[in-house]
Amino acid sequence: RESTDDSGEVDFPLVSRIDGADPADVVRRGEIGARLREALDAFETAVAAGQDSAGPDYRFHLEIARATGNDRFAELMTTLGITMIPRVRLGHGDVAAVRGNVQMQRDYLLRVNAEHEWIYDAIAACDPETARSAMRTHLARSRERRRQADAGSTRRKRA
Repeated sequence: RESTDDSGEVDFPLVSRIDGADPADVVRRGEIGARLREALDAFETAVAAGQDSAGPDYRFHLEIARATGNDRFAELMTTLGITMIPRVRLGHGDVAAVRGNVQMQRDYLLRVNAEHEWIYDAIAACDPETARSAMRTHLARSRERRRQADAGSTRRKRA
C-alpha cells in the first residue's frame, strides 16, 4: 500500500526494500553482496574526497531493490533513477541546511552511510530481523532529515 505524506510525495512502505529479501539469499548470490559493498565503499570515498555521493547512494538502494527478487520493485527504482535520493531532487532538502559548512555536510553524509553499513552488515550476517530493523530505521531517519530540512527551508524563506 502506498500513501502520501503532507509533502505530497509517495511514501512506499518503509520495509518494502528489505522485507521481501532473505539476507542469506543475498549473500549466496555473492554478486549482489559485492555490489552493495562497492556502493558503500564508493560513497565513503566520494565523501572523503568532497565529491558527490548521490550516485553510490542510489546504487546501494538499487541493489537492495534487486536483492528483494521483486523485478517490479527493481524496475521502479531504475525508473526513478538517482532522483529517488532526496538531496538530488530537492535544492532545499537534506543537506541544504549544512551547505556552506563542509564539516557538517561531511558528518551528515557519514551518518547516512553508517546507516547503510548497518543494513549491509546485517545482510552479510544473514540476520533478517536486524536487516529489516536497519532498513526501517534508515528510511525513518531519512524522512525525519527531510522533514527537518523542509522546516529549515521554510524558516529561511520567512527571514
